[in-house]
Amino acid sequence: MTFGGFTLGVIGIVISYVVIAVLLLSLNLTSRWVWWVKALAIVVTAGFFLESYLSLNSVLGFATEQPPPERFQILWMTTREPDKRTGDAGAIFLWADELGSNNRPVGNPRAYRLPYTREMHKESASVRQKIGEEDMDLMGTAQKKGDETTKGNSSDPNAPGAQDLAPFRIEGMPLPPLPSKDTPLLAR
Repeated sequence: MTFGGFTLGVIGIVISYVVIAVLLLSLNLTSRWVWWVKALAIVVTAGFFLESYLSLNSVLGFATEQPPPERFQILWMTTREPDKRTGDAGAIFLWADELGSNNRPVGNPRAYRLPYTREMHKESASVRQKIGEEDMDLMGTAQKKGDETTKGNSSDPNAPGAQDLAPFRIEGMPLPPLPSKDTPLLAR
């Protein structure tokens, strides 16, 4: 539910900040603390308000900079290229569902922000084509350091092109495993 562009959760957080600020001010007016202790309490509380307001981006659905899960279904990828005029380093945005052991989504989809690389830019275009035109389900699998399947096959992080290694391998999504025919119908 939204009111003037704000969600009910954001309005609740703002109201709780106002209540805490009013309580702090009323305690400061009636207390016998020295003036500098009162001023310090107000400054510290205002600092926490500012910090929590700036931290709300991670709660409100902005892309996280955490690495994607070990196995995930790719819902979409898009690229923001670097811009030298503004100093923007660019980014690759990935929308994904974490996959459980039976290749079914677990939890809610999540948006991830990955560092921009040329290799991931090409991979992102390929993913969009496969999902959009070929109607193909894709799975990503996290690559571990020293994995033989990494692009470039370089174990040296300072080698030319090592920064362009994809942090995950993209492949077609396998079908979920079917239950055994020996399993009774009710146990499925």
